[in-house]
Amino acid sequence: MNAARAPAEALWRSLALPVEAISRLQLSPQPDPVVDSSFKIGTAAQTAIGLSGLAAAHFHQLRTGVEQTVSVDARHAAIEFKSEAYYEVEGSEETSELFEALAGVYRTKDNNYVRIHTNFPHHKQGILDILKCQPTRESIQEALLGWNSIDFETAAAENKMVATALRSFEQWDAHPHGQALQDTPPVVLLKVGDAPRREIKGNPARPLEGIRVLELTRVLAGPVCGRTLAGEMP
Repeated sequence: MNAARAPAEALWRSLALPVEAISRLQLSPQPDPVVDSSFKIGTAAQTAIGLSGLAAAHFHQLRTGVEQTVSVDARHAAIEFKSEAYYEVEGSEETSELFEALAGVYRTKDNNYVRIHTNFPHHKQGILDILKCQPTRESIQEALLGWNSIDFETAAAENKMVATALRSFEQWDAHPHGQALQDTPPVVLLKVGDAPRREIKGNPARPLEGIRVLELTRVLAGPVCGRTLAGEMP
């Protein structure tokens, strides 16, 4: 098995989808390093985008009988992972910043780092209340030099704020969250209720034509799911 294809094939099989369909997925044979990172961003990007496209193609085949090949270039997939930086609104580049000015990475007393999230006003104010400092990066940095990274992460969580300490791979594997994820597959399908099967009729030009989606989420994951579904609609 090609190493670049292995994650996609494993995920597809884990969801009990038709094994023969995976042969119609074409991926970059050497997706990494696509960016300077400790992680295989190219592999992750082309796997996620490729499988979402293959799922749409499979659904389209079930509706029409027409097979389709899905091809993903890891470089294009990696850019898609940063797509918020490369879009225009009515022909003009969007200039608003994705993150609030105080958000980001700061050094701590134990010569480590924490990342704080301040995009929501209550998160911003909560972090400032814990640190008892002014709303400037300089003031936050000075205050955090009085905290150990894990201690601040813990204090933030106890106050329902968002802050994460930098951890080594070994530290993450020893953390309860890391241990819980070791036995958790990347995708879990759960049936949340009973409903009769619905027949989707017609000869669709797009895989999800005739299906309606109400997307009322916010912050990254939900909107990306909504956008992915919308991409397969007319």
